[in-house]
Amino acid sequence: MLETARQMLGHDLHDWLVPKLNGSLRLQKPPLAYWMSGASFHLGAVDEFWGRLPTAITGWLTLAVVYLGGKWIFGQRAGLIGATTLLGSYFFYRHSRLAETDAPAMLFVTLAILAIWRAADETAFARRAGWFHLAAASTGLAIISKGAPGAFTALFLIALILVERDWKLAIDFLKSGALLTVLVLA
Repeated sequence: MLETARQMLGHDLHDWLVPKLNGSLRLQKPPLAYWMSGASFHLGAVDEFWGRLPTAITGWLTLAVVYLGGKWIFGQRAGLIGATTLLGSYFFYRHSRLAETDAPAMLFVTLAILAIWRAADETAFARRAGWFHLAAASTGLAIISKGAPGAFTALFLIALILVERDWKLAIDFLKSGALLTVLVLA
């Protein structure tokens, strides 16, 4: 992945939109991870540290989202336990240090699910719509970072609506225009 990102440097917008590796199309993965590593190379140097830095940052941001979500739902202690448990997970450690698509997808899916949950807790439409747009933006970013895992947020929203029997949540989601946000970003 880092080599594809490196080969984007110094090229026009088309080569950033359609990734290539040694002249051959590289369409196995969505482009966000390539863009993040390419931008990091541009800011720093073309080496392994700068190529992996965006993935490491997304890992740390995921820990922050897990902490904040746990704190909001169960209290500060639970948030801390959740974040430290995630930090101690082998797969979290492995995927947060490699320049792959898994860490950004993990961050954006986690953030989207938390935002949907927060939207369900709001009564004022304006605040609910804001949370829905954050969820939609995160879902769009999850889709362009990994693809199919972006669907987990839609499944969570549907499950939450069915479990809570809150049809107003579905109506407010559609009225907020968040669906358009997902489509624009994805």
